Amino acid sequence: MSIMKNIPTLDLRTITSADALRDVEEISNIGIIILPENGDPEVLNAFHSIPKKNIGHTLTLPNGADVQQMTGNVSLTAAILKSKNTLIITGNAVVEEVIEECNASLIMTGNLIYPKRCPLNIHSSTGNAKSYDYEHYVGVDDDFELDADTLDMLEYKTLLDIDGDLRIAKDITLEMLKEKMPYFLIDGDARCRREVASFLKLRSEIDGDLKVRGARYEDDEDDDE
Repeated sequence: MSIMKNIPTLDLRTITSADALRDVEEISNIGIIILPENGDPEVLNAFHSIPKKNIGHTLTLPNGADVQQMTGNVSLTAAILKSKNTLIITGNAVVEEVIEECNASLIMTGNLIYPKRCPLNIHSSTGNAKSYDYEHYVGVDDDFELDADTLDMLEYKTLLDIDGDLRIAKDITLEMLKEKMPYFLIDGDARCRREVASFLKLRSEIDGDLKVRGARYEDDEDDDE
């Protein structure tokens, strides 16, 4: 007897004989099990009779369907999403730009960020799939200061995903932000002048605090209001 265990993806579409499964006494700790669509009933019955534990997903796919496995921090480009593959993603994924057509089917174990105007085919997800109002994506791995020159370089409706604190420089005006319409995902705190605070309240998701400062915009932390 054998045990099938500790396998990220267990693809059983190639098994054509029930005898190959009758020797399996347990299936455990499997991320995803793939069964054949319209498979042999005898093979499927043998599979269902096996004791199982700690199974993430079980799905059925045609024998000819292509499966692409992706792990870690994944960037989903237009070329990937326009393919007819089934994408099995373990980790965090980001759709970096708006696409008009999505042929791929997504199976997510992790978090997904995607534009609201992007028609994704999310087959299943055990993480957090969230859509935002953006057309381009920029990730920042540290604290970040957005000044007028940097804002000018950004594309319209860029999502800034900041793994740290955000500081809006004092040369940024509300009119500049409304012209570019950035969206902010901020793991830390956000600091800005009172003039632009309303924009951040509407166009950001802040894990820390929004610290609003007066007109002087001094660097001293004691000026936080």
